[in-house]
Amino acid sequence: MQIELIVESMLLPRLPDGQRLELPDGATAADAVAAMEQQGLTGSRTAAEVLSSHMLLCNSRHCQGDAVLHDGDRLILMKTLLGG
Repeated sequence: MQIELIVESMLLPRLPDGQRLELPDGATAADAVAAMEQQGLTGSRTAAEVLSSHMLLCNSRHCQGDAVLHDGDRLILMKTLLGG
C-alpha cells in the first residue's frame, strides 16, 4: 500500500509535496515513521525520537503510533507545541 507523507516540523527534513511511502498491508503509523528513518527521511532523529516529539495525524485526525494505516491515507507529522 502507499500513503502520503506530510511533515510540518522544523526538526525534520522537508519532504516534497506528494511524498509517498510504500508500506506492507496492516502497517501502523509507527511502522511508517520507522520506514521513514530507514529511508533517511527523519534527518538525525530516530523513529522513537520522532514519535515522542511529534503529533501524528492520519487523514487530519489525531492518531497514535499503533493506528493501522490503509492505502491512500495521508500521514502528517507535526511538531508538538508547548507553552502557554
